[in-house]
Amino acid sequence: MWRDYVFSLWALFVISRATVEGADKDTELSKIFEELWALDENRAEPNTDWRVNVQGSLNGKAENLDVATSSFFTFVNEKKLTLPTYTAFIRLLDNYDKEVGSNEKETDEEKKEIANFIDAISKTKVMKKAHEYLVSKGLADKSMANFMTQLSNLWFSFYNRNSQSDSSGFEHVFVGETKRGEILGLHNWIQFYLEEKAGRLDYAGYHKSSCYKEPRLFTIGLKWTGGNSKHYSSILVGPSPEFEMAMYTVAFLTSKNKFGRGNWNDLPVQVGPCFMRIQCYDMLSSGLIYFFMF
Repeated sequence: MWRDYVFSLWALFVISRATVEGADKDTELSKIFEELWALDENRAEPNTDWRVNVQGSLNGKAENLDVATSSFFTFVNEKKLTLPTYTAFIRLLDNYDKEVGSNEKETDEEKKEIANFIDAISKTKVMKKAHEYLVSKGLADKSMANFMTQLSNLWFSFYNRNSQSDSSGFEHVFVGETKRGEILGLHNWIQFYLEEKAGRLDYAGYHKSSCYKEPRLFTIGLKWTGGNSKHYSSILVGPSPEFEMAMYTVAFLTSKNKFGRGNWNDLPVQVGPCFMRIQCYDMLSSGLIYFFMF
């Protein structure tokens, strides 16, 4: 079955805590996500490794309004960013043309960087646990090497959004894209921090649906390179690259297996005290997927 899962992933993550609490949550998925979180020994810890300043609230405010006068991140322990999975992840961030419609062309060096990243995360406890869980559900091959190939195809295969081969799951979720003044994706705290530090990203404020306890999911507004903006987005602050890759992959493959083609129901889950709904949609008959968390 696992060989059928060769497609790309497009994701948007937001959160609504009030709609998921109680018996509504998917207990099994919540349990595996909790286990992945407990195994994430490379994550950055609040206060020790990072601090943020949420500033003004965007609730009820007009789009494109900026109610934050300072940066979101006030401190990041950059020694954490030198860990193997972090350095391999960061090397991928400049490999993409952010504007939708620009064809992506992968060089041999970039292919090597992807392979190095996949190899690095395959050695972590988090990814080994995710693999074990997916094997138990018949969603991955028992061979870790085959699973890593599956993972690479899932996240790094290009698909057509506005033109041929102009997007990928990794680009959308972790790097971010722009389209006619709108920011698409960009849900990774490391990319957010590095872009903010470089002066290319401006934090605009927070939404009250943020979850300030572990795993600390912030719903925010932002502006990015060339006047592009996004009124409502979200990022988990602190988890390692391998945790996010593992969590989103498990959620996606579970949805694909559970609902098949057509309209998919959402997956209500809990990670720590944070409640989320994950919903996936078929985009095209080729198996391209829209992945939405709210």
